[in-house]
Amino acid sequence: MRKTILFLFGIMLAGIMSGENVIEVKGVRYELNNGNAKVIHSENAKGVIDIPDMLTYAKEKYEVTEIGDSAFFDCSYVTDVKFGQNIRKIGDFAFTNTSITRNIYTKTDFAYLNVGYEGAFKVPNGIRRICGGAFLGCGDMTKVVLPKSVTEIGKHAFLGSGITEPVFTEKVFAYMPYTFKGAYEIPAGIEEIAEYAFYGCDELTRIKIPESVGKIEEKAFYQCLALDSVKIPSGCTEIEDYAFYECKGMTHITLHDGIKSIGEYAFAGCATLIKINLPRNLKEIESHAFYDCRWLSPELDFSKTAIEEIGEYAFWGCIALQKVNLGNVKEIGNSAFEQCNSLTELKGGEKAEKIGGRIIEKTMLTSGPTIIGRFFVRMPEDKTGVYTIPDGVEEICDDAFFFCTKLEEVIIPATVKKVNENAFRYSKAKITRL
Repeated sequence: MRKTILFLFGIMLAGIMSGENVIEVKGVRYELNNGNAKVIHSENAKGVIDIPDMLTYAKEKYEVTEIGDSAFFDCSYVTDVKFGQNIRKIGDFAFTNTSITRNIYTKTDFAYLNVGYEGAFKVPNGIRRICGGAFLGCGDMTKVVLPKSVTEIGKHAFLGSGITEPVFTEKVFAYMPYTFKGAYEIPAGIEEIAEYAFYGCDELTRIKIPESVGKIEEKAFYQCLALDSVKIPSGCTEIEDYAFYECKGMTHITLHDGIKSIGEYAFAGCATLIKINLPRNLKEIESHAFYDCRWLSPELDFSKTAIEEIGEYAFWGCIALQKVNLGNVKEIGNSAFEQCNSLTELKGGEKAEKIGGRIIEKTMLTSGPTIIGRFFVRMPEDKTGVYTIPDGVEEICDDAFFFCTKLEEVIIPATVKKVNENAFRYSKAKITRL
């Protein structure tokens, strides 16, 4: 069941600033800039707030045109906020966790629904933007009707509401109730799946995404525990951060060749993911992308892709992974393949320009030293005697000789230009430079 929200997102209290361009009037803080004023987070605000059309400060006049992100967030003593026609924009979460009991909106922005509202709610015609958190926590609201004028829906707009039907515009799929069970087909014509759209839908088993979708936002399918497979439409070129984070029932995902990057934690914690195809145009796998995908494919071949970067911890804990061909990768982050306990073969990477430390720690690559291109990556801990690093090696990575306590001496050739600070951590070997 969806976690209750107050508040697991770590919402930033935007606009908390100090300096000559910030003033406070009757507990409300304003940021002044080029003749305009914006209401920023005002933790001292209480009661009924009257936002003026104009402010005068140091003999200069400022038009109040915006109520910023989180302006009155968590101001529980604020009972109402009044403002004039000059306000042209309201930020996300501006009135979340206040004691306001009416709805707040401008001609274009719907910012806040009274959390005590019951039943179905129809958003006024002409509204173009649903602000982030607008319906957050409205547990007794059962349905929302959006006018065709709505083109933008902010973060967590419907999270924690009592809505029982999917919410979407002509182009954006915004929200699926966490109580949904079974398979779902997103309507044709949808172009974007919003952030957190399917968050916590524990019993969503399968999703069909139409080819019209060109963007799947961050955390779109975050913790959909029963989702077993996904086919990414051809219009998507990126898998955003946390997109399928902890979809623990997912066994395989189909990526088309147009995918260029896989974001941070995109599939992290997908413990049963066993199959993923590597797209030909894939250039970047960001940090923790497949972190702890324990049963991921026994072999990954990047030689048939355009891979340039594998981020830190990208495949950490993929214990079923046995063979990796790095292809023409240019950069490998710290601990990229650490704790891949079954890894016995690592090749390619001759064109690497940067390699972090501990990239193969706790793997089965123990038969001899691991050298990738011009980088000395790792010496097995049980190595004894004297070892001479081969000519051509230019850099010794962090933890390359970590815990090599039985090694008596390491001879470093003149080709080595850089020895990282922790290269010989917990090693007792004598270091000799030629």
